[in-house]
Amino acid sequence: MASSILTLVFSTILAARPVLAGSRAWESSIVYTPPSYTELHGDLFVPEKENATIGTGSRRSTNTIKKRYVTINPGTANSDDRLWPNGKITYCFESKATKELFFEDLLEARKLWENSGLGSGFDWEEKDESYCNNNANRPNFLLITKSDGLSCTVGIPPLNKMSGDPENRGPLMRLTADLDIGKQNLVANFAHQMGHAWGLHHEHQNPAFWSSDYAAAGGNVFGASNFKCQNLKDYASVAATLTADQMKKACTSRAFAKAHRFSAAEYLPFADSTAYRASKSVTEPDWDSIMIYDSGMGSVLTKPNGDQIKQVLAPSQRDVEGLKLLYGISPKSKFNPLGSKSNSKRNKFNDIRKKERDSGCGEVPDDDPKGQVLCTPATCGGGSCPAKKARAVEATSNRKALPRAIPTTADPVFGFLNKPTQGGLDAFAKEFFDTKPFLVDLEDVDSRERSTSIFMQWKQGPFMAGVMGLYGCTSVLLTSQCGMFMSHHWESWWKGKTTEEQFRDAVIKPLVEGDIDNPSFLGFPQLPKDCLTKEKNLKATIFTPTFVAGTKSKYQAKVAMLVSAVAESMSIAESDIKIQLYDANVDDNYKDDWQQVKNTDTASGKVMLTYNNDIFRDGNRAAYQVWAGALVTDVKQANSAINTAMMQDDWKPNFSRKRTILRFFGFA
Repeated sequence: MASSILTLVFSTILAARPVLAGSRAWESSIVYTPPSYTELHGDLFVPEKENATIGTGSRRSTNTIKKRYVTINPGTANSDDRLWPNGKITYCFESKATKELFFEDLLEARKLWENSGLGSGFDWEEKDESYCNNNANRPNFLLITKSDGLSCTVGIPPLNKMSGDPENRGPLMRLTADLDIGKQNLVANFAHQMGHAWGLHHEHQNPAFWSSDYAAAGGNVFGASNFKCQNLKDYASVAATLTADQMKKACTSRAFAKAHRFSAAEYLPFADSTAYRASKSVTEPDWDSIMIYDSGMGSVLTKPNGDQIKQVLAPSQRDVEGLKLLYGISPKSKFNPLGSKSNSKRNKFNDIRKKERDSGCGEVPDDDPKGQVLCTPATCGGGSCPAKKARAVEATSNRKALPRAIPTTADPVFGFLNKPTQGGLDAFAKEFFDTKPFLVDLEDVDSRERSTSIFMQWKQGPFMAGVMGLYGCTSVLLTSQCGMFMSHHWESWWKGKTTEEQFRDAVIKPLVEGDIDNPSFLGFPQLPKDCLTKEKNLKATIFTPTFVAGTKSKYQAKVAMLVSAVAESMSIAESDIKIQLYDANVDDNYKDDWQQVKNTDTASGKVMLTYNNDIFRDGNRAAYQVWAGALVTDVKQANSAINTAMMQDDWKPNFSRKRTILRFFGFA
């Protein structure tokens, strides 16, 4: 985004006071640099109105599900919080760099809400640069910025709280890629902030749950016994500026805590009944709400009996119901995707999309030998597609469809190896995938995100294989003068709080032990024992995403585990395994981020292997090369600057030269 809007936004924001949700628990414990506007570790202040009481509700029956939520109290006046029109949030990123950093995980966060039942009508629409740079539009879009912490305005803030020039102010979401804060899971953190953006407050701040020392409702869920104010990170620093009585008040009054920029304000109950809506007929929170703070955040809040409040990484059904009620949609109308088994139109939908190869989540037709599925920002790690019946390429040469020679990069008579021309990697990618090469496809069987792989032993004639649509996934490539192995591993097992044991079960064990329950995966034990060996010049590369556009792996610890497993299984040194980083973000040349998913005009997010046993260089020789786009060395390389293969080898094959001679004289 142009600097002009940022200058206006942040120079006028000092005096503005819209409410953002956030707390010190959602800030980095290492570095915190306060922005230039008034805030409480992610929560901008507004003066509290006079206290008001709310009635207590009766305890719910254990057999009755009540609706539980805490939301804004929307209106149309300048002093009111407002809803997003029809639930659609329009947004802009502050810069391309911010978009590259957060876009993929925001997509995954939106999918968490969709999978929980928040479907049609609650959309996110990115605006183009001309719209975002028009200051008159600023009150109407959510500005997403990079920060040291996490916070978001709740709904659309009141115009009268946007002091300065209201035309240049509007909703704001501050995000960080720091995994040490919040839920320690980027996607879950962003889903929590999305709840705020639509209008949800924190579940635990409902006054109905708090004892009389904290709220007039006199609830019995939270109180001095299980709200450990002294455990807040900023307790000591705030206490140093207040008397003992004032500190006690700061730990019981949200208004007083906010006035002193104390993070207790993000735990304590609301007092102004005109500023929020909350369910009042129950006295127990929705412990499964993504809007509740868990006990892992500094041991500040626990359940009444002392049990831990568990970490929640996805919205609950009641979170969804609260938003539907807020926006006037019947909570009974649960979103039911067309691909769901319970949807009455599922069969008709599948019949239609079976006819379309490019339907990203389509079921594969029975007569389709390839069964390819793209790893897209929506599916890589998301597990959102219906179950697919994928087909593995056999561990022998499967020749149902020989790849065609690429006219501009290979000689149709002499059979030179298909490879890009100088500076022509993007053009090569298009021609490469137009030949319908074998792809290492992904599948989602029974909602279990599995890896896939292929192995091919070199034979006479050309061969091409690749990975298409890498947006955070990892691929293992093994090549030798005998054949090639290529795998594709979902990103979901790498990110967030996946334990070491879970990662080993999902990624490492299938590789080193095989997976007989997964027909689309060939592990190392299923490969020919004398093919991928040192004696046949084995080369190994792990193709994995970098963190943002840096020079480190995004998942360093898990990549190290993978390197160790590959080295031990293939009897090679860890130092002989190449770690090839790539930029997992969409290409800057594409205005529509989804355009690149199916578009083959770019090499970004793709790995391409070509082989030919008849390259006619130094006599009758075989060779392979591996090419990929969006590579990162010291910096991200432009695809046009990638003129060296990522992996390559050539050798004299044992195949007969009869076919070569026939081709030379034009008889084949």
